[in-house]
Amino acid sequence: MNEAARKILSESSGRGLSPPAIRYGNAMIFTTVALMLSIVFHAVMGDSLLLFFSFAVVLSAFYGGLGPGVISALVGLLYFDYFLTPPTDSFTFADHPERVLQGALFVLIAVVVSYAQDRRQKAERHHSNISRELETVLMAIADAVTVQTANGTVIYANQASAEMNGYKSVDEMLKAPITQLQSAVELYDEDDQPFPFTRLPRYRAFAEKTSSDVVVRLVRKDTGSSRWFSLRAAPIVNQRGIPRLAVTVSRDITPMKESHQRLLDLAEEVEEQRERLAGIVANIPAIVWEASGQPGTTGRVDFVNAYAEKLLGYPVERWMTSVNMWQEICHPDDWEGVVEQSKRIFTDSGGAGVVSFRVISKDGRVIHMDAHTSLIIEKTGLARLYGVFMDVSERVQGQRALAAQSEELRRANEELTQFAYVASHDLQEPLRMVTSYLQLVEARYKDQLDDDGRVFINYAVDGATRMKALIQDLLTYSRVQRRQEAFTRIDLNRVLSRVLQNLEVSISESGAIITHDTLPSIRGSEAEMAQLFQNLIANAIKFRREAVPEITINCEKQDGMVHIRVADNGIGIDKQYLDRIFVVFQRLHTRDKYPGTGIGLAIVKKVVENHGGKITVESEVGKGTTFAFTLPIMT
Repeated sequence: MNEAARKILSESSGRGLSPPAIRYGNAMIFTTVALMLSIVFHAVMGDSLLLFFSFAVVLSAFYGGLGPGVISALVGLLYFDYFLTPPTDSFTFADHPERVLQGALFVLIAVVVSYAQDRRQKAERHHSNISRELETVLMAIADAVTVQTANGTVIYANQASAEMNGYKSVDEMLKAPITQLQSAVELYDEDDQPFPFTRLPRYRAFAEKTSSDVVVRLVRKDTGSSRWFSLRAAPIVNQRGIPRLAVTVSRDITPMKESHQRLLDLAEEVEEQRERLAGIVANIPAIVWEASGQPGTTGRVDFVNAYAEKLLGYPVERWMTSVNMWQEICHPDDWEGVVEQSKRIFTDSGGAGVVSFRVISKDGRVIHMDAHTSLIIEKTGLARLYGVFMDVSERVQGQRALAAQSEELRRANEELTQFAYVASHDLQEPLRMVTSYLQLVEARYKDQLDDDGRVFINYAVDGATRMKALIQDLLTYSRVQRRQEAFTRIDLNRVLSRVLQNLEVSISESGAIITHDTLPSIRGSEAEMAQLFQNLIANAIKFRREAVPEITINCEKQDGMVHIRVADNGIGIDKQYLDRIFVVFQRLHTRDKYPGTGIGLAIVKKVVENHGGKITVESEVGKGTTFAFTLPIMT
């Protein structure tokens, strides 16, 4: 609504709100003025002087309402009778019957005029109130409301309409011509095609005298911003039914459009996911099964894929109609176990777990199944059970075959270990006999033997001695392999002290310097730990350079394990041989240079593994070697 309209309404509504003193005072003034005019024009107008009093009544009623109009009529009647009817200054109105009718007619006209004016004022006030309320409503709503003439001139616009069109105020928008409004924007329909302004609903309101609506996208040319609007227009017709104005309501539906588009995108994504999932379910080699119902009941089967029929031979229709298909096809010996496993899963595991059992297919085959189940309780109380049933028959058969092979390998290894122990033990006696007789021959026939004979006997004795050492090492290795001794708590510091006493002669002769950290206690075999440390320290002394041997033993605790490092400054090992040193009988040097059987490090590795640890080696030729191994800490 423009400023002029608001001003008129404000003024018209203000007239009915004047104080009573002013309204009745105006009535007295208007009547007095009428008296003066009547006196002035008495000689000219004669008995028609009630005309001035009639104007006074109309004005009093117009500005004051019914009460001031009636007062003005009564006072005017008295003024007329007293001042203008002879004899003057006397009340002669009652003495002239012709005046009675004239006075009654005057009062009747005055009352009618006053009543009509009073109704007009009330109507104006009511119209003003409604206008203000409507104005408040229109200015408050978020929808844009405009009223336009047939040529497009905007005669009313609310604040939302001004803001929508890029104006700071309604008055600024009302002053702008329609061409300016249209030139600032471009319209597009829902198919993203240009939308001409002549197709807007307001044109149909004038041309077809009907309401219509349309959805358009409005793009501002200056900023390039884009918004969606729903436009609806209706005609305002005159008494002859001809449209004189059109009301257009524009609603910004951009958020709704964006939400709708997001929903469409989401629906498309869901459909793609559904198709992808359906493709996966249709092609995976497993039975996908879904059921629903109240907790504690059998429920109904909602879905089962076609692989169920392919694997077990029963059609999908039977799965959907059967009360409990799994019980029907489950192996008789497994059903109670299935029930127990299911109860544990649903009560102890939160409704998710694996149930293993056997089923009997339609053609009589026994198939091992793993059912990966998941139970979900919805807010409504409905329970949904999902599981994927997988044929694990090949895995079960493989596990059985592997178990059988493992058992066979265990027996073979045990027999081999026993054979090595027995063979090594039994070889010692004939070897002792060979050595004894050779020594006896040497002692008895020493004078009769030439140099070659004595050399041959020495070779034989030396070979027998080496064989004895080899047999003893084999016995030691076989004992570690068999390990009959139970683990107990052992102090590695005490074990190391004993080892150093055993190697006292070698340490003294080589001048070796040995330092070590304080070692922890572990659960294990004291004899095997002694063999481990003795072999590593003895090797470090044996494979030394010309420099004084230096051997350091460090340890640190980490993640429940003790990490021990035995480092030396010896001759080192070429990296190409590092993967061979823990193999039985593998020697890297000739016997005449470094004696030994090649079993010591194999024993070390076996001891570490027997105690649940691992061993590694790092070495550099000419600089030394470091053996690192782990052992569980005593808890």
